[in-house]
Amino acid sequence: MKLTKGLLIISAMMALGLAGCNNAKSPEYVPSKPSDPVDPSDPSDPVDPVDPVDPVDPVDPVDPTDFSGKLEFFNAGETTPLTSVKEMSGAKKAKITLSNLPDGKQLSDYTLVLPRNSAMVTVIDDTDSEGDFTFDIVPMAAGVFKGVVKVMEGTTVALTIPYSLNIEADLTLSDYVKLDKAALLALNTNGGGVNTRYYMDADIDLEGAELTKSTTTFTGSIYGAGHTIKNFSVVDESGIVLSFQGTIFDVNLEGELKASGASWAGLIAKETGWRSYVSNVSATVTDNSEAPGDWTWARNGGLFGMTRGIIQDTVVNLVATSKRTLAFAAYSHYVEANNYQMDQDNAFVDNSYTNGDSDILLPFGPDPSQGWNNAPSPDSNATSIAWAQSKATDFKLSTALWTLADGKMPTLISSK
Repeated sequence: MKLTKGLLIISAMMALGLAGCNNAKSPEYVPSKPSDPVDPSDPSDPVDPVDPVDPVDPVDPVDPTDFSGKLEFFNAGETTPLTSVKEMSGAKKAKITLSNLPDGKQLSDYTLVLPRNSAMVTVIDDTDSEGDFTFDIVPMAAGVFKGVVKVMEGTTVALTIPYSLNIEADLTLSDYVKLDKAALLALNTNGGGVNTRYYMDADIDLEGAELTKSTTTFTGSIYGAGHTIKNFSVVDESGIVLSFQGTIFDVNLEGELKASGASWAGLIAKETGWRSYVSNVSATVTDNSEAPGDWTWARNGGLFGMTRGIIQDTVVNLVATSKRTLAFAAYSHYVEANNYQMDQDNAFVDNSYTNGDSDILLPFGPDPSQGWNNAPSPDSNATSIAWAQSKATDFKLSTALWTLADGKMPTLISSK
């Protein structure tokens, strides 16, 4: 879609991962080496040369005339930007303001790429007759809606504009149901489609329950409030549900994978739909699976066997014995799309961390063919890190939801 309007205000949003930036450190000042004193009576006494001073790279000041942009969210008819909204609270406007286009450039030289819908937000195209990009987003479920908008010049990224909007759970909604042990086991064995909104007000101990071959498709949401689902195991092509097409937010998972043959197991589900959204989840995954006979199709994922969805702000502590389990998902689906648009089938991992080895970090991709064995989106951003050697500053996680400390795995803050 082309930017055609003469005004510099455009509305859009994109659920893509935040691009990291590295701040270059200027070299420190190095004093000159003092010269040896010269004896005027000894002409053979040379003068030591003065070591040159390394020049200090100047810090580029922020130039208010640089090409820039910002994205802000508003309630319709209001001018105060929003930083937090409640789920299911109605459509919100997302406005991008572009400033100081480069010399010789017009808005029509650039392209904004639209995001896909997800379980967290629904995107509504309200393009008007004047050519504005005017979009509404409808916050559907709790989580942090964030990413970057990419302003493209052809196939080149001309500008990235980060955004973030907190979507709060609204437990007054009539379709919220308390998730406890009985409800979770019923979810696992339901065998059909479930679109319930669940909330947790305490930890759930499944007391060693073994989850195998669930046939449930889940399109609802799970709001954990920092609580834990623990003491369960998953066996072969399963998880808490079979197919996860909803959202899960602010929850700890502590479970075991005991796959044998075909595998494709994950603590949450065997597979996801493209609308799935995982945000601020902590998982400790113990892999006690049998050694696989076929490495190509016998892997597990800490969260999912296969994923098409978005995983962000998530920490996976992988206790792997068989080296059969990848931290986030074993298989992914990524389709190259024009101008980095996130296709409906794309797998995406952002700002997530694991202690897993580098060879079991991102989804498995043995070849570039289209299909479930593809690598995730090239915009994915996940880090393998040893907890004991980590620093609190290594983690770009919200301190409102996570406790960050040197030498420790990040932990979610419980609302208890």
